[in-house]
Amino acid sequence: MVVSGLKPQLALDTNVLFDLADGKDFATTVLEVLAEERATVKVCPTVILEIEYEISHPASLQKGRRAEQAFKCFRTYGITPFTLAPVQHALAQRFSTSLQDAGVLPHGEFHDGCVLAEAALCPLEFLLTSDRHLLSINSEGLQSHFKRFHLPKVQIVSPRHLYVLLKRM
Repeated sequence: MVVSGLKPQLALDTNVLFDLADGKDFATTVLEVLAEERATVKVCPTVILEIEYEISHPASLQKGRRAEQAFKCFRTYGITPFTLAPVQHALAQRFSTSLQDAGVLPHGEFHDGCVLAEAALCPLEFLLTSDRHLLSINSEGLQSHFKRFHLPKVQIVSPRHLYVLLKRM
């Protein structure tokens, strides 16, 4: 995952933080290796909002506790949140809406598009996610949108796939 000798820079999606909170081996192993590589690991504003929402409006007591544990993972794994200027939030929202209108992302997956744009605006090279909508996204359509919005490309990576690759090493 190291690009041209530089430390990897990536964003984590909400589901990866929940996997860490649940202590799933593939997620913890990947984050431990990233820490060894001194990777920059961040979370986008939309991810923070999703976790905060799950704490304040939990679908169950267990899910609320898991969201609280996800926040504790920040310190454990050296994960840092980042913020954006209001104009950048607006751009992320337009980007997401455009992805949905073009059929690149299904309607109802607005936050997924925001997370992609926010990672690009940071800028981060990778988005680590288990989200099937993001992992199966039309690459050409996504790259076209990054170009149209003058955003750097973000590569979508599955933590499970990365885990399998790391186990082979």
